[in-house]
Amino acid sequence: MMNKYIKILDTRVKEIISLLRATIFDSVFIQIKNMGISKMGSIVLLMKSNPFLYKKYIFLTGKFRPQNFPTEKTDLVVAGHERSGNTFVKKTLRVLYPHIEIANQTHSIASLKIAERYNLNVLVTIRDPKESIPSSIIRHIARGKSFESSKFYIREYVYYYEYILRNSDKYLLLDFNILKDDTPKLFAQISQYCDLKYEKKAVLEASGIVVQEIKSRKNNYGSEDIGKYGWNDERKDDLKKEILEKIENEKVFGDAIRVYNALQKIMTEIRKS
Repeated sequence: MMNKYIKILDTRVKEIISLLRATIFDSVFIQIKNMGISKMGSIVLLMKSNPFLYKKYIFLTGKFRPQNFPTEKTDLVVAGHERSGNTFVKKTLRVLYPHIEIANQTHSIASLKIAERYNLNVLVTIRDPKESIPSSIIRHIARGKSFESSKFYIREYVYYYEYILRNSDKYLLLDFNILKDDTPKLFAQISQYCDLKYEKKAVLEASGIVVQEIKSRKNNYGSEDIGKYGWNDERKDDLKKEILEKIENEKVFGDAIRVYNALQKIMTEIRKS
C-alpha cells in the first residue's frame, strides 16, 4: 500500500515540478541543471528546499517526525549537511541545556526556511567536503545504494552550502575543525550567540558523555560489514581515502571545495572581528 502512495506521490511531484519550472522556480532548475544532476535528483533537491513539498514527501514515505522541523516553540535549530558534526553538537547541547527546545536536523534547506520564518537562532556546522562527503557516501553505500548514486551527495553538499553562503548573515557558522580540536571554544561561541550560560567544565563533561555514546554504537553505518567500523576506526578512514581518490577530480567536487573555502573565509573573518 505504501509503495502505491509513493508512486502516486512521484507522479504528483512530477506534475507540480513541470508547472513550477515555468514560474518562480525556473532559476533553481537552471542552477541544478548546471550542476549535472539527474531529473530525479533535481526533484529531490527541489523538494528538500521547499517546506511544503518536503513535508508532504516524507509524510507519504512514512519518515515524517514533527520534532524534526522547527516550530514557533523551537528555541534553537542545529543544521548542517550530514556527517558534519551537527548530531554531536545537538546531543551535547541537550545535555548542557535540557530545558531548551532544539529541532532535530533534516539536512535540508526546507528546515532552514522554516527557521527563518520564525526568526529562530540557527547553528550551521561546516566540515571540509574531503572529510564529510566520503563519510556520507560510505553511509549510503552501507544502506544499499550504489557508489554512483551515492555521488548525488556531493551535489547536495554544494546545493545546500551555496544556500548557506547566500544567507550566511542569518546563522552562526560553526567550524568542524574547532569542534574537533577545541570543543569548549566552539560552545563558547554558541552560548554567546544564543545567550546561554557557559561553563568550560560543563562542556567538557557533556561532550564526554556524548563521545562515549557515539563510541558505544555497534552499527554506526547500518550494515554488518561497513557498519561495524567504530568512531575514528582506521578501517573507516581507509575507506574514506579510497572514496576521496575516486571523486576528488570531478568538477562538482571542485565546486564543493570552492563553497567550503568561501565559508571558511567568512568564519575566519568573524573570529578575527
